[in-house]
Amino acid sequence: MTDVMDDARRIKRGILDFIHTYGCEQAPEEAFGALARDVFIYQYTYDLPYRRYCAAKRVTPATLKDWREIPPMPVDGFKHTDRAVQSRIHDERNHAWRQDAWAQLPPRS
Repeated sequence: MTDVMDDARRIKRGILDFIHTYGCEQAPEEAFGALARDVFIYQYTYDLPYRRYCAAKRVTPATLKDWREIPPMPVDGFKHTDRAVQSRIHDERNHAWRQDAWAQLPPRS
């Protein structure tokens, strides 16, 4: 079983690889669709308010057939999320970011 930080790193790597591969060029529909689906599954898995919103729209990873079916979350929806959940995720992300940042520093002489 993976955790939120492992999945976040995988999604981040996928996005960066996509940008590196296609840059400002038009990406193939299949490649964009695969990336959009991966990001949707991540958000659906770890963002409870978004999952509830998708459930109301009757869209789940199992029912998604095309990236155009991914429900866009209205900005106001984020204003009503659980602050405790946001804080926990923020703390986990900052901890992981700090670990990644330290790992990328050159060795001391």
